[in-house]
Amino acid sequence: MRPPRTLRRPGGDVVHRVTVALSVLLLAAVVFLNGLGTFNTDIKPEVYLAPDRMLARYLSAWLDSPYLGSPNFNVGLVPVLVVTALLRAVGLGPEMAFKAYHLALWLIAAWGASRLLRTLVPRAGRWAGFVAGAAYLANPYAVTAGATLAIALPFALLPWLLLCLVRALRAPSSWAWPAAFGLVFAGMSGMNVAVVPVLQLLAVVPVAWMIQREQGHSLRTVVRVVARCALFVVGLSLYWLLPAISAVTTGSQIVEGSETLDGIAKVSSFVEVLRGLGMWSLYGHSDSGPWIPQHAVYLTSPIVIIITVLWPVLALLALRVVPARLAHLVAATAGMAAVVMVGLFPGGAGSSPFGRALALGFAHIGPMLAFRTTNKIGAVLVLAFALALGAAAVRVLPRMMRTAGVAPVALSALLVLLVGWTAPALTGGLYISELDVPDYWHEAAEAVDAGDPAARVLLLPGQTRSSYRWSQERPDDLPNSLLARDAVIPETTPNTSPWGGNYLAALDDTLQSGSASDSEISTYARYLGADQVLLRHDIAWEPAGGARPAITAAALADDPGLVAIRNFGRPGQNTQSPSSPPTSSEELLLPPVQLYGVSRPQRVVRAQSAAGSVVVSGDGWALAPMARAGMLEDSPAFRYAADLTSDQLAASLGPRSRMVLTDTNQRRAAITNRLTANEGAALAEDEELGVTRTLGTNPDDQTVLERRGVRVRASDQGGAFFDTPYGVPENVMDGDPATSWLFGDFGRAVGQELTIDLPTARRVDALRLTQAQVGAVTIDEVRVRAGSVERTVRLRSTPTTVDLGGVSTDRITVQVVSTAGEGFNLVGLSEVEVRPRGATTAGRQADRAERTLRAPLTLDQRYGDLGASDRRRFAQTPLDVLLTRVRNTADPGDDTETTLRRSFRLPDDRRFRAAADVRVVGDVEGVQDQLAGYDRTFRVRSSRVWFDDNDARASQAADGSSRTAWVPGGTMRGAWWEMTGPRRPIEKIVVEQRPGYGSARVGTLRAARLTVHVDGTRVASVESGLGRTAIPIPAKDGRPLRGRTVRVVIDAVAGDEETSVPARFVTIDTGVTVRRVRPQASSCVTVARIDGGPLRMRPEQGEVARATQPGTRWRACRPLALDSGDHDVEPVDGLVLDGLDLRDTIGTTEVAPAPPPTVRTTDGFASSKRIDVGRASGPYVLSIGQGYDPRWRATANGKDLGTPVVVNGYATGWLVEDTDAQQIVVRYAPQDRANVAMIASLLVMLAALVLVLHAAGRRHGTWTRLHAWWREQRAGLRPADDEEDVTPEDVAPLVEPAAPVVTAPASVSGVAVSGATGAGATGAEQDPDEVLVSPFPGLPRPVLEVLVLAVSGIAAGWAGLAAAALAVLLLRTGRVGPRRLVDLGALLVLLAGVAYVVVHRSTINDVSADLISQNLWPHRIAGAGLVLAVIGGLLRGGPLDGGPVPAGPSGPRSPRPRRSWRPALRRTPREDPR
Repeated sequence: MRPPRTLRRPGGDVVHRVTVALSVLLLAAVVFLNGLGTFNTDIKPEVYLAPDRMLARYLSAWLDSPYLGSPNFNVGLVPVLVVTALLRAVGLGPEMAFKAYHLALWLIAAWGASRLLRTLVPRAGRWAGFVAGAAYLANPYAVTAGATLAIALPFALLPWLLLCLVRALRAPSSWAWPAAFGLVFAGMSGMNVAVVPVLQLLAVVPVAWMIQREQGHSLRTVVRVVARCALFVVGLSLYWLLPAISAVTTGSQIVEGSETLDGIAKVSSFVEVLRGLGMWSLYGHSDSGPWIPQHAVYLTSPIVIIITVLWPVLALLALRVVPARLAHLVAATAGMAAVVMVGLFPGGAGSSPFGRALALGFAHIGPMLAFRTTNKIGAVLVLAFALALGAAAVRVLPRMMRTAGVAPVALSALLVLLVGWTAPALTGGLYISELDVPDYWHEAAEAVDAGDPAARVLLLPGQTRSSYRWSQERPDDLPNSLLARDAVIPETTPNTSPWGGNYLAALDDTLQSGSASDSEISTYARYLGADQVLLRHDIAWEPAGGARPAITAAALADDPGLVAIRNFGRPGQNTQSPSSPPTSSEELLLPPVQLYGVSRPQRVVRAQSAAGSVVVSGDGWALAPMARAGMLEDSPAFRYAADLTSDQLAASLGPRSRMVLTDTNQRRAAITNRLTANEGAALAEDEELGVTRTLGTNPDDQTVLERRGVRVRASDQGGAFFDTPYGVPENVMDGDPATSWLFGDFGRAVGQELTIDLPTARRVDALRLTQAQVGAVTIDEVRVRAGSVERTVRLRSTPTTVDLGGVSTDRITVQVVSTAGEGFNLVGLSEVEVRPRGATTAGRQADRAERTLRAPLTLDQRYGDLGASDRRRFAQTPLDVLLTRVRNTADPGDDTETTLRRSFRLPDDRRFRAAADVRVVGDVEGVQDQLAGYDRTFRVRSSRVWFDDNDARASQAADGSSRTAWVPGGTMRGAWWEMTGPRRPIEKIVVEQRPGYGSARVGTLRAARLTVHVDGTRVASVESGLGRTAIPIPAKDGRPLRGRTVRVVIDAVAGDEETSVPARFVTIDTGVTVRRVRPQASSCVTVARIDGGPLRMRPEQGEVARATQPGTRWRACRPLALDSGDHDVEPVDGLVLDGLDLRDTIGTTEVAPAPPPTVRTTDGFASSKRIDVGRASGPYVLSIGQGYDPRWRATANGKDLGTPVVVNGYATGWLVEDTDAQQIVVRYAPQDRANVAMIASLLVMLAALVLVLHAAGRRHGTWTRLHAWWREQRAGLRPADDEEDVTPEDVAPLVEPAAPVVTAPASVSGVAVSGATGAGATGAEQDPDEVLVSPFPGLPRPVLEVLVLAVSGIAAGWAGLAAAALAVLLLRTGRVGPRRLVDLGALLVLLAGVAYVVVHRSTINDVSADLISQNLWPHRIAGAGLVLAVIGGLLRGGPLDGGPVPAGPSGPRSPRPRRSWRPALRRTPREDPR
């Protein structure tokens, strides 16, 4: 009901309208001037860049780009796309469309908050509504969370949603307001499966509670109204809800691979959430600074922190002056929202029983994880605070303005508060995701779209998230925005099937690890149906540990299956890392984008002959070794053995087919925030998998870890934010000092423990510990326990020996007691040696911890189920074994495995030709001499050889030939040459130097002084130069000096060390000449042992690779025969195998593949295709190139082809046996349900619109005027010119007016209203805002007190329990009322903010996710304050609040408040029957 016009202030309308208009202009200026001239986005960029093209795509239940295809859980984005498409259609560019949309949302939000307050409190007035609307926008939550459309859109419509609910509850017989409720919820959109709108539905509970008490409704009535609202919500959500249910697997993959529960929870303290913050992404930082620097001022400025704390303080203080019912609503709503926002803080199971219950729900109810970011309910908290501030402002501010001298201070304080609350928006930091796409990307997109529309483009390298140097990191990339063609991007958490994710991870790992050496990348691309590869150098690769542009560029340039097409952008444009300078001029001049063509490309939809298919025991990582082995040159179809039954395997056997046993599909965890070393070390079959790319659940189908020898366990491994697969505990006892157990970064090392279990109990005299040298922080002290002996020792940088006194034990533990140094680096142990070691070789071997990987057993198990005839066919089908060492980067120190140690099982006897990729990690020159056929009695080596030239090695100075020479490499000063052999007399050494290669131009750097050492003792030193130098060796005791090892050291040099070439040492004669004793062509070296026997090989091209170089190809000197059963591959010292290929000797003759049938897609959509297939020469495999989903269906000329299968490592396909030409119709089955759901939602929307428009028309008289006009038309009459129109007041409205007059009932179901005096007690009209009523009718005081204690303790932990207990005690004294509790609670919240600043004063300038949880006292104080304020707010208006009390039977009671929480609604005394 409008206040009488006589009560309005003259000119009030004009002032109000001008104020609103100026505020709108100010808001528009803020929205449009922030980032002026720059496009920012708050969601997928295609929403603004290509909304029209995306509409059709997002209406589909299947998305085909850019992650190999997946079910679409984002159909709910369609309403947003409709709006942005309209904005673009009227001529707005992406920037203006974005800003216009945001301005509209903010205006809708403010208007909604204003209307909601005036609906809840009919006498609130326009200015109260204005303040509420302004407060709803001018706060930290609106600025920070509003930067994301998924939050901003529900934020804007939340007030309208609750307004519709209030109207529906006040008119319980109406269907119009429930329909409006459903329409508003639908407007919030179902993007991201409507997580934010669903969370915000929790606000329905306190609102329904308030209106139920206001109207006196029964619970049944409230439930009926809410059910009607829910009916429309569900009906209008069906169009996205059913596709989202179909996409639950994809959604769960994203949840598992994205932010963690602990990462979300560690920042959501009460202090943070009450001031509108606590969203985890705001607190992230990297080496380059905060993730969101625009909003960092909220976290780093003590002044802004205190000002933003005043936001909840003022809102809580408002509870003491706002109408009682509004105080109840705000207290309940804010308390509930804040507790939900805090969630699991500070991590783990949270700090309250509610947090523990929430953690249990997340752990055991899978779909709940979608709501793990509970901070997204923040709009409910902000709206509650805004309503309180709006209602309070009009009661407090006028009084302040009328007080002399207060007005200027109040206005100044208000201005300071507004600036502090919205600081980023006023300083150009409103938007956080700039995305001005460079011109060269548009050029590249145009070139890509000119390619084959039936093929794809592959974007490389992969990514954790989209992160370009010209933009901020964001979850969505450019293809959907720029490309009309389908694209594929390898991503660590892709929206695709497990097979697709595995395939893309294998592709990207092959590229980024630097292990691609031949045609691997082009092979992966062909199977993806890609005819082009777009190589990106303008991405930020270093934060996630990605490969350098030089590595990825070299990999594609060296791939013979790729052809360079065009470069885009200027050389060096957006390619330079700020922290890692280019390693070469070639890298410096790389363009930002390069386009390659794929030779012999395949289309996305294709058919391949089944006769030439390959059965692979492994996963997507098998493609790389298969490509290197030349098995995939014709792109045959392949399937995984684990996906085949024995009968299906038997059907695939034949002379044109192959079987391949690999050591891929390793059982290991995925490290999704890394691009290299992003797969954990292999796990044993009984170890649990978390987030993984491993296929299947049966360990027999996986490559699993077998531990042998000493068993080593650790309490922790790896870093705080990602695992280190190269830092496993077994490294301490693997015999390799270059490997280490790594752990304990960020100060987590103390208390970590290493446990060593020996095979048997034995005597242990001592333990020798060698510390890994990682960084500034080191291990200081350790505690060693062995049996009954315990020692605490300090570790040094050199090996430390711990005396254990000969104790007998089979278990030793090493625990870190303390660390030294400052920093955040990992620490570790590189070697732990148990002494005495075994006396025999076998004993020493037993002291090692060996990690052997057992290859999948799938083929052997399938073979066991075959019949005799199928086994004969099995024996006639080639079976190859491909084993590959896991490498992570070009640096061997980052490799998960330093050796190749494998176990595999053969189903039957086989004969192989073996080949391997070998690198020498020991004596390279000795291996070269051995391959050259030299006698190994005397071995010659040197410090280094010039340019690693095989012909310049050390032995060439001792072979007796003047045509050969040793040429020292590296720095010549300090270089040495050494010969070792049997003990012999050494009387003289002759050294001859000659000019170096090419010395005529630059001169020769020669040795000026030579020193001779025999068995480590210096025996002679002479001046030297070009020509021969004789070095006499002094005799010892009158006899020639005898020794085993002679070393000649260059102590001084002559010549220009910068430009001259080193001298050639053609002779170093120690009295021994090395001779060739066998032909070089027949010399072989043992590179590994298989079942204990030597596997001897020699290089294919005669080249030998060193430890840091890619392995060179070696071939076995003779065929290898292996029986059926288990076989072990073990390394040998000094050599490392990168890969070992055992190629079956049958099937080596090339068999021409069967030609595939022709394929033409005549009608192709994301979720359905019509494919014309020509006549085939035999059965074929049809692949549609989409990530595997069993719900795809295919019919050939109307005949169902059955359940699809996984083909080519990832794709949905079918085995088609009918060879006739036919049309195959493929469709995604859930699309049928999605279509029905879409129609149903449209019908519900139409019904809802009819109900709403009909109600609106009746309320405003529209239908009455139309009806009168129609009657007049039928009667042939027209209204007179002076006839008055029908006014809304002439028509009875369908629902109550905006400001209803409420009559305070004298009784409701026999219950009197306490506090209603005079006319109010008899049913006369009374302002409903002032009716005093308890929020807890019918509860005895003790029960209520217990309930308050329980709820407070559950919601806020022991701090909340203590606060509730304090409230109970204070209220029982009778001297403290609800308003004082509100004051005390607000004061505690303010003190919590001050305490936060004081506690973190030394680190306040740092943005850190760890800072909030380091000290929990501010959180506890704020939680206690909130509990007190909520209790006080809920008790407003009751007897304890000092309100009037009804008269009793014997006369009026004392106005003194009762010390009781008994309900204000109490039974009316019965009348005297007399």
